[in-house]
Order: sequence, then C-alpha cells, then structure tokens
Amino acid sequence: MIDQIERPEKPQPGLPLERFSSNSAVQKAMLFMQQNLDRSITVSDTAKHVEMSRRQMERQFKHEFGLTPSEILRQIRLDHAELLLLTTDKSLTDIAAEAGFADDSHFIRIFRQHWRTTPNVFRAEHSRNAANVRAH
Repeated sequence: MIDQIERPEKPQPGLPLERFSSNSAVQKAMLFMQQNLDRSITVSDTAKHVEMSRRQMERQFKHEFGLTPSEILRQIRLDHAELLLLTTDKSLTDIAAEAGFADDSHFIRIFRQHWRTTPNVFRAEHSRNAANVRAH
C-alpha cells in the first residue's frame, strides 16, 4: 500500500523508468509522462509542465537519448503495457486505456511494430515460458 504521494520530481511506486537522465528537466518530463499514462498528454503538455519550450525539450531529449519526447513516451507506454500483459489478465482494451493508447487497435499496431508480434501472442508465449520455468 502507498503511504504517501511522492513529490512530482520523484517516481511513484510502481514500474521504474527504463531510462535515466542526469538532466533534471528531462528526468522530470519522463516522470510526468509516466505519472500521466492514462491521460492523453502531449509533448506540449509535458514541456509546459517542466517550464520549457517544446523545441527546447525536443533538443534535450535528442541529446540525452537520440530519441524525441514522443518516442520516449511511446516506449514508456509500451513498457507499462508489457507489465500489464505479463502480470494481469486484463483485456487488451483495458490495457490500451491504462497505458494511454487511443484504443486497442492503436495499441496492437504499435505493439506489433515494436515486438514483431501481437500482444495476445506475446502474453501467451510468456505465460507458457513462465509455466515451463515453474515446472522445472
């Protein structure tokens, strides 16, 4: 159980960010993205939150990761969706909504581009692998 809400610049309990930046504005932007996955936030919303222009934030993300803020947000959404696929039996519609995708077809398309498989096949393969590990 969560005892208290962390400050906005600190990660909330749950899935840790896969990436870290020593640039505090970039780190704060990524935490904002993670904390607002279920909302349809934009890069402009994120830039406003960290009090910089969209262009300035894009340059800093490119410098830190070689990726745009949109690409990082997509990766954060995919990481969260992957966790839900592996740890829950929520429907793809629920996972898509919780991870911030427009709908389940958008989620499936983006997931397939990233993993080269569908979310259902990914879930089935990983649950089969987990069952095999437990059996041995």
